[in-house]
Amino acid sequence: MSMKHLYSDVNINALPDVDFSVVTENPHIMKCVDLINKAIKEQRTIKFIYTNSAGNTKEVFLNPLHTYYKWYSWYAFGYDTSKKDYHLFKVVRMKNISLTKELFQTEDNIANLLSDFEKRRNQTNITVTLSYKQEIDTLVNEYFKGKIIETVNDCFIREIEIKENDFMIFSILLGLCDKVKILSPQKYKEKVLIHIGKIKKNFI
Repeated sequence: MSMKHLYSDVNINALPDVDFSVVTENPHIMKCVDLINKAIKEQRTIKFIYTNSAGNTKEVFLNPLHTYYKWYSWYAFGYDTSKKDYHLFKVVRMKNISLTKELFQTEDNIANLLSDFEKRRNQTNITVTLSYKQEIDTLVNEYFKGKIIETVNDCFIREIEIKENDFMIFSILLGLCDKVKILSPQKYKEKVLIHIGKIKKNFI
């Protein structure tokens, strides 16, 4: 699920007024998003403690430029003053968020910055080949980008581009495991099998 398209017009630098009250998000997370949006409007640097997916924790000073909702989570995009580069942060992993007295200015086009950032991230993607019944193609197409490269009997063979350590994509594939076969690469297939083995141990 992604809300990025709401910000695709030329006025992306102006924060739109969008009502996300229908989103069943943790109230604390929504307060954090509100604070980040306040910093964006006032062009103020924020600081927070961030823990990444590997469990590494650090203090971050960020010039926030944009927030958006994707795959059932809120994200903040901006300029990391320590790394001197643009980065994306998952709001649920941001702790002790506060506004600093530091102000920043930017004349960059945020849509272009986001596009360039995504292109750099996608350079690390891997190609995974799936086989599945044609009847679930709508479901598969909903969650995965890619193209159908072959049709065998009543099955589609599709190549998808994913990030190898993307937890959400990995979880979706596990959820579809009785409907989808992973054909390649072997390394990713083995990763799924190892995870399934660990799950089985918890139920024995």
